[in-house]
Amino acid sequence: MGFNREFILLVAAGVVSLIIIFVAGLDHIVVGSVLVFLVVGFALFLAVARFGPDRVPLEVYLARLIAWHRRQRRFSYLRPTSPPPMAPSSEPAPASPPAPPKPSRPSLAPIQWMPSSSAAYGLATTLAVVAGAYFLLWLQHGGAWEIARTLQALFP
Repeated sequence: MGFNREFILLVAAGVVSLIIIFVAGLDHIVVGSVLVFLVVGFALFLAVARFGPDRVPLEVYLARLIAWHRRQRRFSYLRPTSPPPMAPSSEPAPASPPAPPKPSRPSLAPIQWMPSSSAAYGLATTLAVVAGAYFLLWLQHGGAWEIARTLQALFP
């Protein structure tokens, strides 16, 4: 199996989310949830977003952009000279067929979303692990007692 950057991004987001959950704890559960949502959302955006006219990942696009900006350019500030006027001829020039119009490609294209099956699998796995970590944290901070009380109420 080759390099799968989408899977690596989503696994890294899951690991960072787990760290955020355990550091925040139940004392700051809202802040932790918002941070987890932002981290996983940003990782998903980076995993599926494609940039530029040839739809490459963000790191390739930025590498090309930086290389282009660092490259030395040669400018010519001289105006091109116009060709000398031709002498008028008596016979008309043959009419050339009109050239077919070129399809224009917009220079600023929208972001293309390309979720693949591996990215969806990685996202589902990441979300399942984060949800499991939340469940374990809840059990540790009194969730087991709530489950026991609910089961006693259901089955007296």
